[in-house]
Amino acid sequence: MSVPVPLNPAPLHYTLLLVIGLSPAVLTETVYALARGYRQPIRPRRPMQPRAIHIITTETGRNRLEQHLIGPNSVWHQLWAELFPDDPLVQPHIHTPDDADEDPVEDLRTRRDDRRIADLCYTWTHRLTRGEEPLIGSISGGRKTMSAHLMTAFSIYGRPQDHLVHILVQPEKYEHSSFFYPTAETPDARLDLIDVPFPRLYRWVKDEILKNLPADEHRLQDILTHIEGYHLPDTPSILEVQIGSAGRGKSRVALYTTDALLLAEGLLPARTLTTLLVLLEHIDQEGGVITYTTLIKRAQQIAEERDLLEAYCYKDDLREKPRKRVARVQARQKNEPTACMNQRWADEAAISQALHDLEQTLTAAYPALAEHLAFPRSGRPVELRGPRLALRLHTDQPIKSWPFNYLPRPTRLPPGTR
Repeated sequence: MSVPVPLNPAPLHYTLLLVIGLSPAVLTETVYALARGYRQPIRPRRPMQPRAIHIITTETGRNRLEQHLIGPNSVWHQLWAELFPDDPLVQPHIHTPDDADEDPVEDLRTRRDDRRIADLCYTWTHRLTRGEEPLIGSISGGRKTMSAHLMTAFSIYGRPQDHLVHILVQPEKYEHSSFFYPTAETPDARLDLIDVPFPRLYRWVKDEILKNLPADEHRLQDILTHIEGYHLPDTPSILEVQIGSAGRGKSRVALYTTDALLLAEGLLPARTLTTLLVLLEHIDQEGGVITYTTLIKRAQQIAEERDLLEAYCYKDDLREKPRKRVARVQARQKNEPTACMNQRWADEAAISQALHDLEQTLTAAYPALAEHLAFPRSGRPVELRGPRLALRLHTDQPIKSWPFNYLPRPTRLPPGTR
C-alpha cells in the first residue's frame, strides 16, 4: 500500500462533487486518498475532510450507492469512523434527473439522457462554487460523457481553489465491487490520486455570459446559447438586414463570417437597429473612431437619419405631410414606447444611454457583433475592433431618400420574403 505523505495536522475542509456510474467505490477511494494525503492537489499537504458530498448519477447508480453506502453497517459508515472518528457523519447527497414528465435515467443511452445529466453537472458545479470552501470534483466514475461534462463545467465555473481529481487503483485485481479502500486485508493495494489540470475560464465568462443565465439553475443549452458567439471560427464580416420585414418595426438581422458562415440571426426592434446603423455610418465617416463630442455636434443630423430609418422599419408613407407624420410617430411612441427611438442625442447622458441600450441588446442576441464594437464609458471614443463590416440592406418598399454613404442603398426583396 502507498505510504501517505507527512501532513499538516490542521484539517482542510472541502466540498466533494462526483460523477458515479456503477462503482460506488469511487467515493470511498477518493475520500480515503484525500484524507491520507495521497498526492493531494492542495498545497501544503493537509488532511482533507469533506464538509458536504454531492453525487451525480443514474437511477441504477443510485441503487448501487444506496446498497453500499446507506445504513448503519455500510462501508461508508465504516470508512468515516476510521478516518474521522470524532466528527459526525457526512451523508452524500445523490442527484439524478427528476423531471416530472420524463422517465428515470437508468443509463446514458440517448442524447436526451446525456443532456439531463449534463444539466446536473453544470447546475451543481455552479451552485457549489458559490460557497467559500474549495470544491473538489471527481471524474473517475460514470460514462465518459459524464466526466466530460463535469470537466467542462469546472472550466466554466472553477475558481483558483477548486480542483479536479481522478483516482486509480493498483493492482488491477482490486478493480471490482468488493474493494472500496485499502485495509489491513489488502496490503498491496495502491491508490493514485491525479490532480487533473483544466483551463479556468470563469474570470472571462462570468460578466459577459453567465450574468445572462438564471441565478440558481444553469442548463447546458442555456450556456451553449449564450456562449455561441464567443467561440467562432472567424470574426464577423457581413451584416445583413431586412428592414421592417418582421412587422411592428422589427427587422430580421443576420451576421456572417467572410466565408458566409451564419454566426447569429434574429430580430431587432427599430430602436436598436436605427442606433446601430447610424452609429456604423458615422464611425465609418471618421475612419473607424468617433467621440461623444462629434456625436453631439451631429445630433440634429443623426436624429433626422434615425427618424428616416425608423420610418422604413415601420413602413411609413414618406410622402405624407410632416404634420401627419409627426402625429403618427407620437401615437406610436405612446403605444410602443420601447420600440421607438426619437430622443435627440443632445448631451453625453443621452448618448451614453443609447449606446448602453445597444450594447445590452447586442450582447444578448449578437455577442460577436457586440465584441466587434468597442463600447466606451462616457467621453471615450467608439471604435470598430475588427475589419470593416460589409453591409447588405434589403427592403420591400420603395426608397425615396437615402442620405447615407457607408450604408448601402437597400435592394428590393421579393414580396413575401422573410
